[in-house]
Amino acid sequence: PERWIAGSKSALDNEDPPVQVHAYNAHTYILRENKAINYEGAFMYLFFGNDVVLLIDQGSTSSPAFFPLREVVDGVISEWAETHGVPEPKLIVANSHLHGDHYAAWNQFVDRPNTVLVGLTHEEVMSFWGFESFPTERIEYDLGGRQLIVTGSPGHQGSELSFYDTFADLLFTGDMF
Repeated sequence: PERWIAGSKSALDNEDPPVQVHAYNAHTYILRENKAINYEGAFMYLFFGNDVVLLIDQGSTSSPAFFPLREVVDGVISEWAETHGVPEPKLIVANSHLHGDHYAAWNQFVDRPNTVLVGLTHEEVMSFWGFESFPTERIEYDLGGRQLIVTGSPGHQGSELSFYDTFADLLFTGDMF
């Protein structure tokens, strides 16, 4: 976007939305947590395939009253499906790594229909993606016409992953820039 929301001196004076939505292209959305809600100002990503949409990371704030991430994600998914004339795809909720500032709003998706939660332990993450030799493997994951390459990139955190999106030619490295 022209500018990312940057918070304000006082959260009470902030007029920006709690989540900024930027359409990078027709099938890739970047979401930003308002820094007036949490100083981390987390970025989250939605990758749409034909069958599945992947949400990577869920921000720094768990409360939907302050940070309505699920409401925003549901709205983006509904709008995307309507625009493309397709049923709403299944949502996969995953994380770049297992630090709280990346999964705080994970709880907002627990009861969401048509949703898979990858999990918040190293074992759950490795099992979901199919790692047998972490971190040296490259896992190809198909979102339905959109291939991601998932690989281990531990260092910042032991379960950290990197995602290469072959469609948009983007490499997502979480906190491992």
